[in-house]
Amino acid sequence: MPAVPNLLNICSRHRFRVEIDGISQAGFREVDGVSVNIEVQDFREGTDNPAVSKTVPGLIHYGPLTLRNAVTGNAGNKDLWNWIKQVIDGDEVKKNVSIVVMDRKGNDKLRFNLTGAWPSSWRLGKLDSHSGAPLIEEMVLQYETLSVA
Repeated sequence: MPAVPNLLNICSRHRFRVEIDGISQAGFREVDGVSVNIEVQDFREGTDNPAVSKTVPGLIHYGPLTLRNAVTGNAGNKDLWNWIKQVIDGDEVKKNVSIVVMDRKGNDKLRFNLTGAWPSSWRLGKLDSHSGAPLIEEMVLQYETLSVA
């Protein structure tokens, strides 16, 4: 695995883009949930002291990944809805997703690749006629693997 560069040097303003197979929307304002968690399993051999156990790695869990962006009425928002609609209709449509972190000049510096992603939740933010804040769309993705490039 390649060495991970010092994130403080490349993303002081958190410049990033999201690439999703076949979806043109990449202007997300927030991404959260690029993570891996390995369960800890207790293990004891038959000849071990019964009061002492060892630990070994167990099941691996990734994410979930939460994507948030402003609803703009462009095709990207509809593409996200169409993807979750396919899952609602019973089609298991998995896509690959990349979160690309860029430096201050916009050059790609770090790429997080997520495979086998599928939407498990979609939510429209609060509609408030007294607020000047943009309307936010949120989608939660489950994914199978994570790699850093």
